[in-house]
Amino acid sequence: MTDDFERQLHDRLDARAIWLEAHELVSGAEPVLRRLAAFLALREPLRSSYRKFAHTGEAGYGDPSEEISKGRIGAARACDAHILLPEQLVARLEGAYRSTVAALGERCQSL
Repeated sequence: MTDDFERQLHDRLDARAIWLEAHELVSGAEPVLRRLAAFLALREPLRSSYRKFAHTGEAGYGDPSEEISKGRIGAARACDAHILLPEQLVARLEGAYRSTVAALGERCQSL
């Protein structure tokens, strides 16, 4: 990660930033949502269920998966899609992911 990116990240995040990984939310939504609501000082609790709309689950309008149509945050099924990428690109992407996660972990409060 470049120093410039890290500086920009630090300047933008300040003390009101929080970091959580998606797997934490889908594997245990209720406790994560309680902690998030407390962090945000919300008067009403966050809920793991949500309303669906006319285009929920429709390609071109957000998440097209069947999981989104359930109307509740929960563990998603494993995706069967396999995308082959060159090993060198995979290594670069994984490195960028690890350094971004590390930078966020250092600069954000974790749920």
